[in-house]
Parts: sequence; structure tokens; C-alpha cells
Amino acid sequence: MSRTFLFDSIRVHLKARGHTYRQLADGINVSEPTIKRVFATNDCTIERLEEICQFLNIELAQLVKSTPKKRKLLTQLTLK
Repeated sequence: MSRTFLFDSIRVHLKARGHTYRQLADGINVSEPTIKRVFATNDCTIERLEEICQFLNIELAQLVKSTPKKRKLLTQLTLK
């Protein structure tokens, strides 16, 4: 599983709940630029992931299970 898929899943959960990065930042007591950096780099500590999951009211294990294992990637482009 790619970290990108995990953070895509977090974005989906945020959007489904109508939360912004600002609200997430306020909810876990960090700055908005910190949250933006986390999502730009798709990187953070397990502790931070747990804080995000707690904010979203989901278990980290549930988040991981909801993340696609594989995503079909484009391997060829065609002209139309």
C-alpha cells in the first residue's frame, strides 16, 4: 500500500465530513501550514495519523482497511 493512497483516503474522509484543513489543524492543535505540509508530502508520524483519525472519529485500522491496496495506473496513452 502506498502512503499516497492512505492520505487520499484521509482526504476523502475529510471531504465526506465537510472538514477543511483549517478545521483539522484546529482540532489537533497544530497550524494549518503543518497540515498542508503533511498532505503535500504524504508523510507524518503514526502519532499524528492517530490524532487525525481521532479527529475524524475513525480507528487507524479502519482507515488502513478502507485504503485501496492497488490502483490501476495508466500505462499507455492513445490519441483520439
